[in-house]
Amino acid sequence: MHGQRAYLTNVFVLSASMLLAAEHLSANPMLLLLQGQQLILGQSAENPAISCNAIVTAGAARGNGQYWLKAGSASYLAYCDMTVGNPGWTLVMRSVSSNLAYANALWTDTTLSNETVFDFTTAGVSKYQAYLYVPFTSLRSSDTTNWSTSNYTASVGSQTSVQSLFSNASGIQLSTTLSSYWNSRAPANNQQWGCTTYVNIGINQLAYLGTAMLPGGGFCDWNGGARFGQRVNAYNSATGNHVGQGWGNYSTAGAATTSVGNAISQLMWVK
Repeated sequence: MHGQRAYLTNVFVLSASMLLAAEHLSANPMLLLLQGQQLILGQSAENPAISCNAIVTAGAARGNGQYWLKAGSASYLAYCDMTVGNPGWTLVMRSVSSNLAYANALWTDTTLSNETVFDFTTAGVSKYQAYLYVPFTSLRSSDTTNWSTSNYTASVGSQTSVQSLFSNASGIQLSTTLSSYWNSRAPANNQQWGCTTYVNIGINQLAYLGTAMLPGGGFCDWNGGARFGQRVNAYNSATGNHVGQGWGNYSTAGAATTSVGNAISQLMWVK
């Protein structure tokens, strides 16, 4: 199976010497017994977890790195942030010195991209299998290095997958207060300047912010937004006008339709 491994749904005890482990197994649901071997949840294709958070809940976390998760009746490798204090985040997307245009089909389809690349320094975008399969209630964007201390985290309600979230035709407004996380990671020319009336943070912002000119006039009228990020009135070489910051950012400045935004170096996680 391409990029996946079939996994077992039953526990088989094939060695008589392992019968003594049965009592221990009943008290440790994170374990399977296969051919006389204990298989820890998420440590093998034969015993995958639904998410990185499920591995933490089962007490099977073994530090940051790759773990086996399940996709239907198959398994795949995913990257987990198991940082002490806030473990259990599943990586769903990577963007290093790159970005996806807001209208790119990868946001809503089932196609993967560079799904085996877990290098957070090599330029490019990765869309992992976890994007399609992991349920979650929190969405996080972080730096490519300081994940636990440098991030923006949003509660988004119960979601079946990231694909489903970004297919939401209505969009989700998260805040109207400027976030230093998004602002400080934007190019200097695209950081907040002047008018603050239309600051907005959200998901699928084009769906609810649109592309119409804003009523601010002067240096505060062109529109902008992001797939997951923040709209601000940017410096734009002292001409103002709104742009998006973050994932799939765009601006209508100088054009009637959205234009592709700026590259970012960030990781997207769910929990």
